[in-house]
Amino acid sequence: MMGRISLMLLLVTAAPLSAQDRDAPDYYLDEIVAVTTAQQLAEFCADVEFVVARAVESSGDLVARLAADGYDTQSPTLGMMAAPDRILERQQAFMDKHDMTTDNPACKAAETEMAENSAIGRYLTEVQQ
Repeated sequence: MMGRISLMLLLVTAAPLSAQDRDAPDYYLDEIVAVTTAQQLAEFCADVEFVVARAVESSGDLVARLAADGYDTQSPTLGMMAAPDRILERQQAFMDKHDMTTDNPACKAAETEMAENSAIGRYLTEVQQ
């Protein structure tokens, strides 16, 4: 299922448009950025881990919501237009929120996101020592 999220992100950012493609909904882009950012934080911070079970559950909910909103969940592009600028905006907002010049910026960002119970933080958990 994690592969499906990564594949969906790749397709939405790089796939050619068809005549019926629509803008990707904000909730979809928010979720894709939250999942991939949480994965990156967990990769670079040994104090946290990515909670795959939450991502799998969320992926199912996301696909169901897309289908209910009329997106073609059987299509490789999901019937969406590429959205690299909108994804970049979200990634930049994350970078602007966190000081990435400090020691252990990934751990500090992860700690903040978990404390805020943000969309990113809900995919992270502290590693039990």
